Amino acid sequence: MKVMVTLSVGLPGIILVSGCKPHEQGEVLDVRDGTVYEWVRIGGLKWFRTNLAFLPHVHMVSEQSDSLPMYYVYGNESTSVSEAREHSMYSTTRDSMSQPFKEYGVLYNYAAIANSPGVCPEGWRVPSDEDWKSLEVALGMDPQAVDYLGHRHEGNLGRLLKDRKGWANHGNGVDSFGLAIKPAGVCFSGSNYHSEATTAIFWARSRNRFGDAMVREFSCCRSGITRDWADRRDGYSVRCVQ
Repeated sequence: MKVMVTLSVGLPGIILVSGCKPHEQGEVLDVRDGTVYEWVRIGGLKWFRTNLAFLPHVHMVSEQSDSLPMYYVYGNESTSVSEAREHSMYSTTRDSMSQPFKEYGVLYNYAAIANSPGVCPEGWRVPSDEDWKSLEVALGMDPQAVDYLGHRHEGNLGRLLKDRKGWANHGNGVDSFGLAIKPAGVCFSGSNYHSEATTAIFWARSRNRFGDAMVREFSCCRSGITRDWADRRDGYSVRCVQ
């Protein structure tokens, strides 16, 4: 069951691409843990405006799997969900304290997002590569560029989608469309946490014949969005769609 409330039109401070209608927005309640997520409709899909934070279990960075669901909280080394939710750390990049779970949500391996029943609330799903490409085109990327692998600077969408605060190296964006991409960092499972305040990587459901999964990467130091394949054992962020 899902509950949506607070429907309205238009988001403060949002710059609309020519030809786009004002963005419908609302909220959804995740009945599994009581978390309320804001969403915004862009093109034909509703997108979460914050990272998914569903945390049924938590694993240490030393644990990894390409077949079992794994859940990580940046910098956390406890197997207690309650402790992981309250985990605080000093960010050397930003020279301040942060609470990664509350700021960035959860980092998932590919099995967590792909195995049934998945990680998104009922009625929502992890976006496919096609969903990401549809978003990019809707926001102004050249349709001929969306299929490229690597960094795609067309439309400066990375800068337009990144949050206005939190990014290191003068890498803040302008959050023109209400998605406020935050630099959650990544979990290189079996190794270490890396790139908090400088990088955000999001899963797509799509896989290639070698078993690698598609991702989207945002960087403090690049104006576009990188489309590439990634190791499905690693931990990345999720934005749910409907």
